[in-house]
Amino acid sequence: YNGAPPTREDCLEDPERALRMFLRQAGEQSNDNRLVIILDDLQVVEELLYALRSSNPAVFMGFVGFLNFIWQDARPGARVAWALAGHRALRQLQVRLPEVLLWNALKTVEVKFLDLAIVAEVVRMPLRPLQIDVPDETVERIYMLTAGYPEVVQMMTEKMLLSACQEHR
Repeated sequence: YNGAPPTREDCLEDPERALRMFLRQAGEQSNDNRLVIILDDLQVVEELLYALRSSNPAVFMGFVGFLNFIWQDARPGARVAWALAGHRALRQLQVRLPEVLLWNALKTVEVKFLDLAIVAEVVRMPLRPLQIDVPDETVERIYMLTAGYPEVVQMMTEKMLLSACQEHR
């Protein structure tokens, strides 16, 4: 997709309309390819919605409409596939925001912990272009501290990369 994503203002004004326009434009350019949209940190959206329920019902209902639009458009063979990821258990989403029909259609995927070899690859891969060698001891320490939890490994690796860049290494 070569077009511009919707603006922040468009998304805040009418999230469902902004999404429909984006999907239409992306579909026109897709050349029969499928589009995967990944929404990470879903708990942030859920927390925002939960807070807006009473303080700003119009915005709350707009985002509920946005999430329900995703639910309405989900079908086998659809051009757009959604991958939603976050820290909340699905049952928590369903209890806190029962208005969102999407929750009932989600399929959970268990996050598996990374073994030492994969942690080593995750840690070293982004540093290779910078010609930074990460000693085995460092990888083992990261593995020990994170227990191979994917997001924590990523966060530690990101901090290492930023530190290396700041130190001009």
